[in-house]
Amino acid sequence: GNPSDGSKVSWRVVRRTWYPWWWGRYMPGYGGSEQEIGNGETITAADGTFKIAFKAIPGDEPDNEQPPAYQYEILADITDASGETRSGSNMVSVGKYGVMLGNNLADEALLDSLKSVKLITNNLADKKIATKGKISLQKLAAPERLFREREFETPDVMSMNEVDFRKNFPNYAWNGEDKPEKWKPTGTPTEFNFDTGLSETLNLSTVLPGYYKVIMTANDPFGAPVKNEKIIRIKKSETDFITPNVFVGKSTLEPGQTATYTLGGAAKQLHALLLNVRPEQPLEDSWTTFEGSQNVTLPITEKDRGDAWTFWTMVYDNRVYSGNIQWHVPWSNKQLKVTFETFRDKLQPGSKEEWRIRVSGPGKEKVAAEMAASMYDASLDQFMPFKWNFGPYSNFYPGTQLAAENFGQIAGFSYLPYMDEEAEAFPNRNFPALNWFDFPFYGGRPAMYRGRMMEKSMAMPAPAAAYDMEVMDSDGKQDNYKRAEVVAYLADSSGNGGGPVPPPAPAPYPAPFRTNLAETVFFFPEMRTDANGDVILKFKMNEALTRWKLQLFAHSKDLKYALAEKTVVTQKDLMITANAPRFFRTGDEIEFAAKITNLTENATTGKASLMLLDAETMKPIEKVMGLTQPVADFSIPAGQSTAVRWKLKIPADYTGAVTWQVFADSKAGRDGEESTVPV
Repeated sequence: GNPSDGSKVSWRVVRRTWYPWWWGRYMPGYGGSEQEIGNGETITAADGTFKIAFKAIPGDEPDNEQPPAYQYEILADITDASGETRSGSNMVSVGKYGVMLGNNLADEALLDSLKSVKLITNNLADKKIATKGKISLQKLAAPERLFREREFETPDVMSMNEVDFRKNFPNYAWNGEDKPEKWKPTGTPTEFNFDTGLSETLNLSTVLPGYYKVIMTANDPFGAPVKNEKIIRIKKSETDFITPNVFVGKSTLEPGQTATYTLGGAAKQLHALLLNVRPEQPLEDSWTTFEGSQNVTLPITEKDRGDAWTFWTMVYDNRVYSGNIQWHVPWSNKQLKVTFETFRDKLQPGSKEEWRIRVSGPGKEKVAAEMAASMYDASLDQFMPFKWNFGPYSNFYPGTQLAAENFGQIAGFSYLPYMDEEAEAFPNRNFPALNWFDFPFYGGRPAMYRGRMMEKSMAMPAPAAAYDMEVMDSDGKQDNYKRAEVVAYLADSSGNGGGPVPPPAPAPYPAPFRTNLAETVFFFPEMRTDANGDVILKFKMNEALTRWKLQLFAHSKDLKYALAEKTVVTQKDLMITANAPRFFRTGDEIEFAAKITNLTENATTGKASLMLLDAETMKPIEKVMGLTQPVADFSIPAGQSTAVRWKLKIPADYTGAVTWQVFADSKAGRDGEESTVPV
């Protein structure tokens, strides 16, 4: 959570056209080609921020065809002092208006919903701008008849005059009279003044049901006029249908409740075919005839868990209107509830934790359950996201349903019986392929991949457990020192090199090196609840400074279950984190980097040291590895970080493994980290 100061930023800017979702019904949507218009590099400031400058070049459309705004996407790759790289992006909108007008009116709005209409007067960054303006509702003269839906597009040039067209095609619109944008206004518009600085809502419910053109006008902060318009239909109730349709109020139900839906249409008489398809139950089909609208009910039972379906079809004027309703009947009787009676989201590395987790039934009753729990380094999800999934109760999808062909062409086919004749044999050819060792490029077998990573992590050589170590001096003599004495030796600036070091003045030992850097904290596959339904989760936290993902899976004998997930962070006031390579290669010259972070409210100074040990004998090999300056000074402002680096040269004839230890010491605290890499 600390700012990444002094990090290298590589950025680029891509331009796209943009229309806000509330801009209007008949405006073109988001789209257009994108174009990169700038790129560059910079460095983050002390608080982790960075600034870039670019020219917001517009598109090459004529002024009257330009969109209200362009979106400029800024994409950045940021590399911190230790060499870790992360990517991110953000949007900046630039346009020709200082304010964008809009509202939350739907294409079809209930009259009651107009009692509180939300007005939107935002700038291009989608931030509210207090604006005064006017909104008017102009009623449109809608036709009093229902036109038949065309199966072909309206021609650009009418080849038949209106009289002949009406005679030959009486049920079709001649030249767009079924399109609301071509309807003429009728009556005097109803106008309302607004000031979003005082109120963001407005009561427009004084109008009558019908089709309206809604026009918002105002001036932006620079005095330029801005207008937004859309066409809506205001209706008295949800069942004020024009074309045959269905209205569903509540679609998520429990057994014992009744599903209700309404059939309707403006035609004088409609016939509807209904088909109910339920899991492992006989099909239920029926015909109904009605005028205006009709309510239909369907009782929901325990057998409907996993969802039930209703298919409907209506025919009017040689046109088919059809659809389906999915009744969601969840497996709520199989859902356990997991609550954390004890939980901490910020932990110290190596801390001993004891958390109480409670499992209860669907009705919050006590249950006897078994639980599996795991915690691993959440940064692994950057390579491949991992999540426990469990769903023994499937949702029902019908194999039988109504399909409307709309009186069009139907192509048929049939299967020929299998003819038992000798067919010509073709050789089976196997081509060479790469062995990917089960790596799940397409999302397969994530558990095996995770397991193998954990096995490799657990197979790392065990770190040194004692503070004592053997040191060879310049005369080849061997002496035994405590770790604190070795740190003092490395920090000696006298340049004496080897030789015994007198014991340091009485002082507390440096903090132990963090050696448990495994990516998995624990995996407990079989824990059981006590009489109260509680599980006690005891563990010792790993010592890596990172974010961890906790996953829980609980289930009972009758297969009620629950999944839960949380994240925790391990951190210290002063932290040193090495960006060590996975391995050293003989003959390489490298820089070993580490990042030191100060999370306190005060600036601090101190020393950082790197020790290199033979992993088998635990003897120092700094000189062998070309490490001539093992100690580095650092100075860090409050809440910031810095990097330290050491140059190494790996001998061409070196074999084995190297244990590295980095340590930072200051008034803000002490921290160390240790691990082993092969050569």
